[in-house]
Amino acid sequence: MFPLHERWMTYKVSGNWDSVRTPLILLHGLCEDHTVWDDIVPALEPHGLVFRIDLPGFGESELPDEAAPGMEGYIWALITLTFEFNMGRMALVGHSLGGYIALRAATKMWHMLNGMALIHSHPFRDTPERAEGRRRSIEILEQGHKERFVRQLFPSLFAPRFAQEHPEVVEKCIQMGLRQPTEGIITAMKAMLERWDHTDTLKWFQRPVMAVLGDEDKLVPLEDTRRAVEQARTHEVHVLKGVGHMSMFEDQQALVEHLIAFWKRLPPSNLSR
Repeated sequence: MFPLHERWMTYKVSGNWDSVRTPLILLHGLCEDHTVWDDIVPALEPHGLVFRIDLPGFGESELPDEAAPGMEGYIWALITLTFEFNMGRMALVGHSLGGYIALRAATKMWHMLNGMALIHSHPFRDTPERAEGRRRSIEILEQGHKERFVRQLFPSLFAPRFAQEHPEVVEKCIQMGLRQPTEGIITAMKAMLERWDHTDTLKWFQRPVMAVLGDEDKLVPLEDTRRAVEQARTHEVHVLKGVGHMSMFEDQQALVEHLIAFWKRLPPSNLSR
């Protein structure tokens, strides 16, 4: 892992440096870090550069700058990465929380995006019920019960059959969640509570948008998300059968195939090393 700005944000970069293809920036979800992508990155690397970052407050990265609250702290982290590599363009691949960040980035740095992939994510604000549940979770975390929160969270993210057949994968994700700093999780959840509705963002975004969704995902409203993404000028929606919220584990082959095909359709990018 490499630091940016005295370890404010850490990242890992791998892949084909000779490729002119747009770099992929992989953004993880809540209670995750860059390792959530480890199983699929080897299949992506021959096709171009792949960046995996620890979002501020997760992994080895420091908390977001207090001067940039909410989603803004994560956007500044992305902007810092573009300065480090003098990126002309990039493509964002966001899982869950990472998708919310990608959508916010589309309003702040749209001129730098060649495309955006939402992986088990959606453009809507929390429903009142979801917002209340998030506030209760914040209280649990503030009371020092991170393990309780994490052990309840991850089993619910997988399709029931997958979770039953692969308890070792669920436990692997739980251990990843337990590694994350409590304050980083709380900060992210507060940002999620305050995030915008990005339905209109999808309507005017000029670059390609792809959504990969699971038909057994309890967190993403399938049909509403499909309709919203289909408003984008250039769009594609893929629904994976028997998959919950974690296709990077539940259906790696399908996710990789969709990502590579999407990536190949994007325009090239200039990247100064």
